[in-house]
Parts: sequence; structure tokens; C-alpha cells
Amino acid sequence: MSEQSGDAVPPSSVPLAPSADRPAEPKPPTPVATPANEAEEQPLSGFEDARRIVRLLHMDVTVSKVMALAKISMDEFQPVIGEAPILLEEKDEWAAAGIASLSGRSPRSRALPGGRLIATYKMVELGELAYDAEVAYKHLSGVVGDSKDLDASTLDAVKENIRSEFDCQICYAIYLDPLTTTCGHTFCRKCLQRVLDHSSYCPICRRLLDLSHTISPTQYPTNARLASLLTGLWPSLLTARRALLATEESPTSADLDLPLFICTISFPTMPTFIHVFEPRYRLMMRRVLDSDRRFGMLLHNPEQIPQPGLATTPPFFEYGTLLHIVSAQLLPDGRSLIEAVGISLFRVLRHGVRDGYLVGSVER
Repeated sequence: MSEQSGDAVPPSSVPLAPSADRPAEPKPPTPVATPANEAEEQPLSGFEDARRIVRLLHMDVTVSKVMALAKISMDEFQPVIGEAPILLEEKDEWAAAGIASLSGRSPRSRALPGGRLIATYKMVELGELAYDAEVAYKHLSGVVGDSKDLDASTLDAVKENIRSEFDCQICYAIYLDPLTTTCGHTFCRKCLQRVLDHSSYCPICRRLLDLSHTISPTQYPTNARLASLLTGLWPSLLTARRALLATEESPTSADLDLPLFICTISFPTMPTFIHVFEPRYRLMMRRVLDSDRRFGMLLHNPEQIPQPGLATTPPFFEYGTLLHIVSAQLLPDGRSLIEAVGISLFRVLRHGVRDGYLVGSVER
């Protein structure tokens, strides 16, 4: 019997091939990609069984990208600055009001080369100037024209580089009333509201959004930093965007101005209670509440009975009741409870579709 060599592997450590009597060892489960949650559990130091919810803080993605691109634009102008220094003097707001400064420090000043934009950015980058500070400029070389040209070219370059970061990833237009979510992504308020009618996840990162579907400005304010940049850098684009939105939300035809709800029978002077949960009718009710609070109620026509007053057979009966919303309770998940009262009867003359729901021209 030969001796076992010192380099031999012990039998207990040799993997055994699977057989009928010895099945293969189960493989560890493959992780499945799921939307990230807004919070994770972590043990509390000193208490092994205790758990606490630690909120994950996310930075503003748009602002971070804009800052990085702005720095690249500023650095591109560094080699052509030359030796034309400009003196930057921080203004003391208390001294301007004739009151002794309460900040406990004297205003800072520094002479830096370049135009006003590059010099101001450099002073901020050095940590010597707050973002909301007021600054006075003095050209030490006495040449002002070249500095103004440099400021204009620098601003144009920055605007061109950061312009695409101010486009909403839902409508692909410039932000209008930008709202930043808990995950750090920004969208137009109305665009995000439309998304929440169908899903509670971020359209970009698929993170669960802990937001009320109404996303009212009082509860979820506008991103003031982005709104200020939009107003200052692209006022004409912002005006055109507002005009385009007004056009999109106006009726496609001037006479198709009454939203139509196909649901049940209503009568004049009688109350009608409606539970609105379909995404298309959620949008319709929001627009009705923002306008004159009136819409038409029609009965469904499941058997496609021809209507004498209409050229084609519609999915509803041509006679209905005009309703006025008395009260509306908007639920956090986007549904709403509507109380309306009948005003008068009407007959549908023409009808069309707008964003999924019916609109029509009626006679009373």
C-alpha cells in the first residue's frame, strides 16, 4: 500500500460528480432586477434586533449635470483669457442699508483674469463667494469692450452645452414648471401627473415614487433653482412652451368643447355621484375642474343602436344631461370622488376624441 503524498487533496474536499443517488448541489438563486425602494433597513448600532428605516438621499440629477457641463465650458475659455484682470468686490447688504454688518466678517475681494462670468465662476470655485452674494466689478485694465465680448461668447457657449439638460424626458420639450422627484429626476409637473395616472414608478430609473398623484404645487413645490435658470437663460423658449401647452389643452375643434362621460343616467336638478378611476377620465376631470366644472353625462350604447341625429353609430345614446361639479375629493392614488348636479338636457350634434376621452358639440 503506497503512502499518500503531502500534496494530495483530502478526499473530503474533492467535489463529487452528480449521480442518481447524489443530485447536483443547488445553485444560488440569480438576483432579479426590481425597482429600487425608497428606503432600506439597517441595524441600529448597539441593538442587533432593532431596525431603523434610513432614507436614501438623492442629489438633483439635472443640476449636477448642468454644473459639470458649465465647468467644462468655463475651462475651455481659460487659455484665451489673457492678462486683463478684473476686480470682484463682494457687497455687504447690511452696509448698503446703513446697518453694521451682522455676518462677523468683512466682504471679500479678489482680482482675477477674464470677463465677469469667468472671474465670478473662478471666485465661487475657490470657495470665496456664496451663490447668492452680490458682486461689484471694476476693470483694472480700463478695457471694457473686450470683456463684454468675452462674457457674451462665454454665456453662449454655456447655454449651448447645457440646453439639452433642460428637456423633459417625457415630452422632450423644455421644462415647464419643473418638479424634481425623490429619486432626483426632474419632469414637467403636468407630464409627471399624466405618468402617475398609469404608473407609480419613475420613468427613468423605475424607482417607486412616494408622491400623491395630485402633486399640487403647495405640497410639492417647483424646483426653484431650475425655474430661475429657465427664466433667466431662455425666456423666449419658455413663453413659446406655455403657448404650445395652451394650444394642446384647448379643444381640437372650436365647437367640440364639452367633455363627455359615458357612464350612467343623470337627470336635471338631481345629484350624481361618480367614482373616477380610469386614467383618461382622471385627466378629463382635472381639466373640467380647472375650467367651468361642467361636463356631459351619457348612457352607454352597448348594442350599437343607430342614433338618428348622428351620421355614424356612436358608443352612446345621443341624449344626455349637462352636469356641474359641486364637490370633488381627490384621493392620493389619483382616483377622485365627484358629486355633480344636473343642469339641463342636451343632444349630441358632433363628437370626437381628445386624449382618450370623448368631446362633443351639443344643443340644449
